[in-house]
Amino acid sequence: MAYGDDGATCTVAVSNSGGAVTSTSATLHLALSADQQAFEALILGANAGSYEFAWNLNPDPTSTQVANTDWLQSDYSQLNQSPLTQGPQLVTQSGAMAATATLPVVAQAPSRELVNGAILVVPTSGAKYSVSYKNSTVQVDFLAQDGATVAYSQLRSGFAVHAWPVNSDHPLAGRSDVEDRKPARRRNGVASRRRQVKPRHERRRLVPQHPIPQRNAHQPVN
Repeated sequence: MAYGDDGATCTVAVSNSGGAVTSTSATLHLALSADQQAFEALILGANAGSYEFAWNLNPDPTSTQVANTDWLQSDYSQLNQSPLTQGPQLVTQSGAMAATATLPVVAQAPSRELVNGAILVVPTSGAKYSVSYKNSTVQVDFLAQDGATVAYSQLRSGFAVHAWPVNSDHPLAGRSDVEDRKPARRRNGVASRRRQVKPRHERRRLVPQHPIPQRNAHQPVN
């Protein structure tokens, strides 16, 4: 079944040498898997959304964080319609926003992917990706700078939603998740297992010649 089949009216007709019979009609309603429900609970709707936190912080508690060297910033994205019934949805990540008053935003270099002999540039700020559902999983296709070419894809499953009571002692307390991505570390309300998918042929990641140093890649403790 495809997303366009939702709401369709179906009947079953059987015929043989003895005659023919047609069932009463029934309306088809597509249903979300448990993973897709958890995903939409976080990101779908006017009052929903997913924040990504990325940081490079000095772990030495006796040292002072240095502006433009150390940073803590976030971006945001939102899904307006469900891929279940509306098909693949194009999502645009916001630009980076400073998460502290003392550490300004530090621009992040785009990644470069070698796909089918071509180098694709994947933006970090304002990145675009397409979200669709494949069987019970969530498929995310990350798009190159042209906003149309798929650079790489992820199949996400095993979602778990975690909620903690807000504690005034921890300003970042709330819903949390850990995902592996360098140099960024993501923090939002859904954790999931991810499987990287090669787009058709060979894909290789090109490492920038002078990457931003990642001195601290641990998840903040709520």
